[in-house]
Amino acid sequence: MDYNKLNLKIGIEIHQQLNTNKLFCNCPSILRDDEPDFIITRKMHASSGESGDMDVAAKVEMQKNLIYNYQGYYDTTCSVELDEEPPHDLNKDALNVVLVFSKLVNAKIVKRIEVMRKIIANGSVTSGFQRTSLIASDGILKNEIGNVNIDSILLEEDACKDIAKNNNSIDYRLDRQGIPLIEISTDASIKTPEHAKQIASQIGMLLRSTNKVKRGLGTIRQDLNISIHGGNRVELKGAQDLKNLQIIIDSEILRQINLNKIKHELSKMFNGHQELVEYDNINDFEDVEIFDLSDIFKNSDSKVINSALDNNGVVYGIKLNCFKGFLGCEIQDNRRLGSELSDYAKVESGVGGIFHSDELPKYGIENFQVNHIIDELNCKEKDAFIICADKKEKVILALFAAYRRARMAIKIGVIDEVRAVVKTFTSVYMRPIPGSSRMYPETDVKSIIPDISNIELPELIDDKINRYKSLGLGEDLARDISKDYSNNIFEELIKDNKNLKSSSIAEKFLSIPKELRRKDNLEFNWDLDMARFIFELWNENKIDHACIYDIILEFLNTNSTIEIISKKYKLLDDGEAIKKIKEIIDFEMKSDSNINRGKLMGILMGKLKGKVNPTIVSKEVSKIFN
Repeated sequence: MDYNKLNLKIGIEIHQQLNTNKLFCNCPSILRDDEPDFIITRKMHASSGESGDMDVAAKVEMQKNLIYNYQGYYDTTCSVELDEEPPHDLNKDALNVVLVFSKLVNAKIVKRIEVMRKIIANGSVTSGFQRTSLIASDGILKNEIGNVNIDSILLEEDACKDIAKNNNSIDYRLDRQGIPLIEISTDASIKTPEHAKQIASQIGMLLRSTNKVKRGLGTIRQDLNISIHGGNRVELKGAQDLKNLQIIIDSEILRQINLNKIKHELSKMFNGHQELVEYDNINDFEDVEIFDLSDIFKNSDSKVINSALDNNGVVYGIKLNCFKGFLGCEIQDNRRLGSELSDYAKVESGVGGIFHSDELPKYGIENFQVNHIIDELNCKEKDAFIICADKKEKVILALFAAYRRARMAIKIGVIDEVRAVVKTFTSVYMRPIPGSSRMYPETDVKSIIPDISNIELPELIDDKINRYKSLGLGEDLARDISKDYSNNIFEELIKDNKNLKSSSIAEKFLSIPKELRRKDNLEFNWDLDMARFIFELWNENKIDHACIYDIILEFLNTNSTIEIISKKYKLLDDGEAIKKIKEIIDFEMKSDSNINRGKLMGILMGKLKGKVNPTIVSKEVSKIFN
């Protein structure tokens, strides 16, 4: 693709969880999967703000009439998350992390931090709003393809995690609500997918350099804002994987190109046709005639339609003037204009989807039924239709939503909306882009004058990797240890244990927690005192490195101390070791005169159980076989 010709503009928004306590209470920011201690149930109601306007996204959510079930824990959630207690003061540790990042990108830090309420009406926050604060703006990321400006850096609280959804309710878990998030938004100066990939990677590196961000699935969320010439800004949620970023961006560009083409063709068709003026007002449905088609499908082979009618539902349909052939136009891989209409119907009414004439007969709907619908709706040669089967009130909302989306295809083309990236790297409609009336001051949290006088900038991960490589670590090992939360402990170990290679220390330091997790399903993180004690024993040749795993495992599974346990694994002195080795060799060779070197070594290492330096064992075995 010629991105310059398309006038492609890309902006990135990154939301990263911080590794501190929650933002407005003292609860730990621990994500949980165990059974909750309690569940509360609520509903949301949108209302007009001081200006008299109602946020468009809030209005759409209210129409769904959903019930929200919130799961909580007595030890890690509190009444702040439940919106039963005013928020506490803003977490200073979390604020400090954001200030550090702001200085790393040379952003201008605000003189006074004010906490704002941002309307979130989908039930993912119990209060109906998310608390957020602008910390800095006008930062810059230097890049060889082109520098990119950072418009804003915010500190805000994360929302709940959705656990389950059905037609009438959503189950949320409160463990995630309130976890501090840093939100970083660039301007639209990113010009290519590769440029976007580099900038996202650069931001990630800077965040990890603070050593105060959470890691793992779900801890970082990356959104894209994309537009091309002749279109509007589209926000893509869930573009997480950097290696697939190009595919996601190119797919969205293709969608926008095709929507602009469809708009052009439809506009030509409708221009000057007075009988089609009803399309001029996108949100006016007074002239829309809805037809009851239920009788046509009394003996249908369609499972969807039969299910609806069996549950006292209806089948309604509407005509789309001059849309024949357009609903079937492919706009993305395996997605058509009809898919866009169906998305709006699903989101705004809760139905499973709609059928349109360009895809029929299919799905158990036969040709004679299609012809009957055409006659009933008085469709002309160039007209199309859509039908929907469900409860009456849902069907009406669905058809209006789809009809409105069809009008947008004529009048707008590419709609400014929020979309979700799916597994095929295409996207589906989520909600409108929220309006300007969604933000207002938080009256329960006092403002803060930021103090940056004592802010110290961390060593960047890229610089740390290069430093570790100079110590003899390979590229992968240097990268892994630099990203580890406990690399400050590793730094102390390489200073204290000069007899050990830095690479050997790094390998053992990283492998022990991984092995314990994989083999024994045990969580283990080094603390400085334990690490110093264990690695000092290894450095002074008092234990063999192969025993470290066993020592830690026994420590985790018993009430004994690390000092007592390690004594059991103490290496024998050379004299004792050689005596013990010879005793075992004599016994084994008398038992099996044909024993080979490898088998003998295995027996020795098993019986000695790490109490003898392997080098001494190897020398004594070599004497026998040489």
